[in-house]
Amino acid sequence: MFNEIPYKKKVIGLLLIFILLAIVSYKKSFIVTYQTNKSITKINEKLVLINSSNENIKYLSEKMNALDNLIGKQVEPELVQHFLIDFISQFKKIQIVHLEETHTFSDDSFNIYTNQIVLQGGYNDLIKTIYQIEKQFKTSRIIGVNFYTKQDYNLKKQQLFVKLIFQNYEKNV
Repeated sequence: MFNEIPYKKKVIGLLLIFILLAIVSYKKSFIVTYQTNKSITKINEKLVLINSSNENIKYLSEKMNALDNLIGKQVEPELVQHFLIDFISQFKKIQIVHLEETHTFSDDSFNIYTNQIVLQGGYNDLIKTIYQIEKQFKTSRIIGVNFYTKQDYNLKKQQLFVKLIFQNYEKNV
């Protein structure tokens, strides 16, 4: 029976069987291999992203620690005013005129304590005092400085004042 079929039809039949086998093998095995390779590539990309994000987390946590050190040590808010008065009282030509109550603000991650103090003295003495506070007083940081003058009618001269605003932060745990 196979001998009676012409050679051309045998070749065409074999080609059709080859094409059918190629389509079936593509659908059953090659496409699965292709999809698996594609998913492995995606997983490797995600793995690289995860590894880089771990490095980013380490970098960001180091930056957060550095910023925490920059914005002030964590000390009881009542003690900050005492430390501040002790530190400023070292300067002989400066007078503490006014000290306001500690203001407290809280948000989700930090408690913020603000202290305000008014000093009186000569311009150069006040500038030197502010400089020394910025350099040496690590318990709290200066966030605001405001110079102003007031007329003293008894002495008939103007007096120079500076209002300093300090803040220190505490993490909410």
